[in-house]
Amino acid sequence: MFENLSLDDDSSLNKVLQTINIFPNFIAIKNKKFYYAVVNNAVANITGYKSPEAVMGKNVADIHIQAPAVLLAEDFYEEDKLVLKENKKINVFCFGYYADGRSHAFLGEKFPIKNKKNEVIGVGWSSIDVSNLNMINFGLILAKQNSRYSAKFKKNQFTFIIKDDHPGIQLTPRQKECLFYILRGKTTKSIAAKLNLSAKTIETHIDNIKTKFKCHSKSALIEKAIDLGFLNMIPKRLLSQQISL
Repeated sequence: MFENLSLDDDSSLNKVLQTINIFPNFIAIKNKKFYYAVVNNAVANITGYKSPEAVMGKNVADIHIQAPAVLLAEDFYEEDKLVLKENKKINVFCFGYYADGRSHAFLGEKFPIKNKKNEVIGVGWSSIDVSNLNMINFGLILAKQNSRYSAKFKKNQFTFIIKDDHPGIQLTPRQKECLFYILRGKTTKSIAAKLNLSAKTIETHIDNIKTKFKCHSKSALIEKAIDLGFLNMIPKRLLSQQISL
């Protein structure tokens, strides 16, 4: 949808705006200075603006959000910088209070926007609203349990990057699920119950995980996994289900 886009071309921007307003997703595009170049009606409404035209080309950034979610502006900025720096897509989960007077939980992605020369010229954001109680509670638990993000926990609002893999350590889907629960203090027996597997099978998975991490104990595994950033890596299959922590 966003291929061969020039953010300096008004006709191109208007064409993109017409396209993204067809979709129910929350969609926005920022330029390299992190000002909103294009937003659809859904994004304009929750950020406190009457229309996309009130945002586009007005040097509006996240610090100008007219809602309590403005407290997350610095975190949004860090996510956007990461997309530009690494030139790749990231998955994000966010919970905040917006201009419609409601709380929203968003699950989506941020990705680089490129022009015809394949140069990165901005950051795109596309999310769906998952504001059901289970997802909100899930996010609150994750934010509180992760010391990195609990420091950013602002009036029950948060945003963090979701990763499902690590370039240095390749885990199977089951191993990712086991590690997810291990890092949250779950026992072998409780993990087995959550994944509907036998305790012996879980023990085998844990032993294989230790081997891949080159750790001889569970405590060493936990310490190394946290240092490598696995605490905010959420297995996709678990994320698509009703997770019980």
